[in-house]
Amino acid sequence: MDPFSAIRAASAILSFVQFSWDLLSGAHEIYKSMNGDTVENAHISNVIRDLQEVTDGINCDNIGNSTHEKALKRLASECTDLSDELLGILKKLKRIDGNSKWSSFRAKWKSLWKREEIASIRERLSDLRSEMILRLTAIFGDQNSSIMTTLDELAQSQAHSSDARVEELKGVIEALKAALQTNQSLVHLAELQDIVEENGKAMLEQMTTLDEIKYGLDNLQHLTRVIPLEKKILEHIYYDSMYDRKEAIHDAAQGTYKWLLNDKYEEASDTSKYEKPPRTNKISERHGGASAVIPPPLRKNG
Repeated sequence: MDPFSAIRAASAILSFVQFSWDLLSGAHEIYKSMNGDTVENAHISNVIRDLQEVTDGINCDNIGNSTHEKALKRLASECTDLSDELLGILKKLKRIDGNSKWSSFRAKWKSLWKREEIASIRERLSDLRSEMILRLTAIFGDQNSSIMTTLDELAQSQAHSSDARVEELKGVIEALKAALQTNQSLVHLAELQDIVEENGKAMLEQMTTLDEIKYGLDNLQHLTRVIPLEKKILEHIYYDSMYDRKEAIHDAAQGTYKWLLNDKYEEASDTSKYEKPPRTNKISERHGGASAVIPPPLRKNG
């Protein structure tokens, strides 16, 4: 069982929640699909395909049977049920209107916002999101959870080889915890349905922190793949005498570099005792002092 499979599943569930909520609420005035299609060329079939893809991305096959992991499996199952209902509505509208463009389809979709069927999906989706945040808060707040235990072991395995990676991992976890706390605080401000209908700003803030949580989970996935790979590479290139040369270099004896710290005055006073005496006229001394004269060079006749 891979504890990090739970992180991947949680990230996939949040992706489904975000996509489905945007689809239901019409939060984006211009629809942009998973593959980059925009309002000019997006059709209902694009929306159906994208919803199916984001649902298929939820994989709980390798998740264990701890309390938290069982809860994630249940939430994943609820996502599948909600997706089936949404796909059923979309396909029904497609049969009625044909494969029309999203721009015209979105107006009709908004008109269905308060219908009982849509309202039920919306309420269950909001409950799913709130429960997902609470579950992630519990997972990362429980030091004995399989995920946190494995993350601690991963950090300890790098303690002597990559301090930068350890700090990066700790930073991602702390940022994720902060985003979860912020989102939870926003949920406590009001019930989600009241926020949707009466306070669009608060709803936008909650969706923003949901993006931060998703970003944190994705970063954790990246680090849990990269760190073990880097460790294997380092182990592969390691050899017993790798640090022999470094360890053979001893610390310099006391005072070895003292001269580097002397000021200019001390340097001048220390070197003055070694100065040479003034240079004298050797020729004058040898030939009778100042009266000695060097004869001019001989000239050739003619």
